[in-house]
Amino acid sequence: MWSRWLDVERTTVLPRLLAAMALLGWLLSQAMGPGAFDVSGEPVGADFLALWTGARLALTGNDPLDFAAQHALQVAELGPAVRLHAWVSPPWTAVLLSPWAALPYLTALAAWWGATFLAWLLSLRALSRDLNPGRGPEGITLALCFFPTLAAGFYGQATPLWTALIAVGVVLWRRSRSFAAGLVLATLVLKPQLLLPAVAWGLGRRDLPLLGGLTVGCALWIGISELLVPGGTVNWLERVPDIAAMLRSDAYPVWGHVSALGWWTNPLHGLAPSLVDPLVTATGLGLAGASTWLAMRAGDDRRSAQSDRHFAAALAVGLMALPHLYLYDLGILVVPLALAANGTASHRDRPLDGGRFLVATAALWLATFAGPYVTLAMDGASRAWFGFPAALCVVFPVVLGWAWVAVTPSQAER
Repeated sequence: MWSRWLDVERTTVLPRLLAAMALLGWLLSQAMGPGAFDVSGEPVGADFLALWTGARLALTGNDPLDFAAQHALQVAELGPAVRLHAWVSPPWTAVLLSPWAALPYLTALAAWWGATFLAWLLSLRALSRDLNPGRGPEGITLALCFFPTLAAGFYGQATPLWTALIAVGVVLWRRSRSFAAGLVLATLVLKPQLLLPAVAWGLGRRDLPLLGGLTVGCALWIGISELLVPGGTVNWLERVPDIAAMLRSDAYPVWGHVSALGWWTNPLHGLAPSLVDPLVTATGLGLAGASTWLAMRAGDDRRSAQSDRHFAAALAVGLMALPHLYLYDLGILVVPLALAANGTASHRDRPLDGGRFLVATAALWLATFAGPYVTLAMDGASRAWFGFPAALCVVFPVVLGWAWVAVTPSQAER
């Protein structure tokens, strides 16, 4: 029933309508807030403020992990109303951000938005042409309407850049340029957990050039960062446990987590908190193994539909294995969405396969639009009715379900 209702017109109009609603809400929030702050008191591009702060401190020879210095710099730039937006990234991230850190914050934010959007646009255009040279810009337009993509932009996050790197890496890998793909994907070391899907793919495929490119690229980034922040790597590694604990504090609400951590923390952190870490670790390891297994099953032809579907599923499952993942990080899913769509037989009068893959993709679209807020509502209801927090992470099972459908051929393809 749902697949028949989701015709071409609805699957074109509805994503645009949701995107327009989100954009209008963000613009109203900015317009109603004082100065560089939105109506809730958050600075514009709040997450970029953390990135800009750490890189600025590193550029001026200070410890980027000094939280007191971070807050002092943010107050000096935006005024006393700003709360601390903490830099917790590794020091090599400051290497990438140093050009923007040399600018005043609002100028840097505008330049960041422009540069990352351009990288995102050009990389997805290259991926679209590599997958289907005759395809028009409709897929890129829909990718722009994907809510995690918009959320990443609203927050000033680096997700458009990570998406661009993954898209370019996929194009290079499909063209049998594994070492170059590894070098490009190694830039994900700037947000180290994002390397996991790439490593799983390389291990599953036994692709030594890809793994070699990843190793060389990571070494280069870390080496360059030591020139900018001497001793910064050791300092950051020593403080990783404290950073991990901070990211699980009340300042980072659990309803926002969308990977294995969110799946177990939301229902258990108020009932059985001691079970959370073992279950998250076991689930993460299991999903990392599943991502590797999907790579092993992808076949030898890098440009085949089977390979594209398995690559898509492996990326999605690998993301769910990560210990720290928020909604805006799921903007990366536009790459596996493009791969899976390319590897799926088209229906003559409805999008995609016209059936279960279409429904699974629509469910993914809706879950990433509203899922965390549904989880927040569950949490609030549990606190009000039962006196303790308990909720379900909606996004996690939907993404895994989509990956399973994406990798399974439809009846028409068997």
